[in-house]
Amino acid sequence: MRNLLIIFCTLILIPILYVRLNRPNRQPIQRQIDQGTVYEKHVFSNPNVIAHVVRIDLNLTNAEFKVTSTTEGNEFTPLKTTSFLDQFNTQFAINGSFYQVNRQSGAFQPIGVVISDGIVENNGRSRYPALCIAPNNQISIEPSGICPEQTTQGIAGNVVIINDGTPLNARNSRFPGRANAFRPEPRTAVGLSEDGQTMWLVVVDGRQGNYSQGMTIDELAQFMVDLGVDTAVNLDGGGSSTLVTQNWFGRAKTLNSPVHNGIPTLQRPVPTHLGVTLSEIPSGTEINSE
Repeated sequence: MRNLLIIFCTLILIPILYVRLNRPNRQPIQRQIDQGTVYEKHVFSNPNVIAHVVRIDLNLTNAEFKVTSTTEGNEFTPLKTTSFLDQFNTQFAINGSFYQVNRQSGAFQPIGVVISDGIVENNGRSRYPALCIAPNNQISIEPSGICPEQTTQGIAGNVVIINDGTPLNARNSRFPGRANAFRPEPRTAVGLSEDGQTMWLVVVDGRQGNYSQGMTIDELAQFMVDLGVDTAVNLDGGGSSTLVTQNWFGRAKTLNSPVHNGIPTLQRPVPTHLGVTLSEIPSGTEINSE
């Protein structure tokens, strides 16, 4: 009986210890990555929410972007965001598009446009707005879901949550996945300044009790407006929401607390990601903002 009790207690304690050792603490952070890039962790109480923000000033930082490409057979292989970052050697990465899984073949299929290195990997749908990145970091959010012809990297969300500085009112809107908009959930979004020269990557932790309960879509939109965002698109959230970066040894480090299958700190393999590699622009370099 005693041995059974020990085994029972061990089975309970091991997952608890694993989460405590791997989940980031609830302390706010503001860290300068380079002259034009800042990472911030925002911590709120009543309700408990943790939001992670990477702010990139494209006037001060050279940025190279990468969206997941298909493998042989034109299939998207689901990867953890850490695996994507390691594979493509990006400095930051987030999860990407909403997707569906074919019940017969098990294939993962993103919803909306996916463009990787100038190749259209997946055609868009008009109801799924797209983040489109062209040469010289000409970045736009296209509500139509159709990226300009010169786009080199593109990825889709389900709804524009900020338009010209005005946050979405989900109750007065219609968009795919709207039923999930009113619950506090983990969220992932990308925002742009009015001039398109500042980008925000935002990931909100959720589904984790007293650690972080998440945000509704409207709360996410208002949070990003408060950051200074002018236009933003909501990407896949829930158990997919993940933000990773390179550690000192060039390996992937998870900055947030993902929650795949209800297990905190467990990452979900997803078919698409958005990665960014940054370097400071040398002083005296002329900036072309046209």
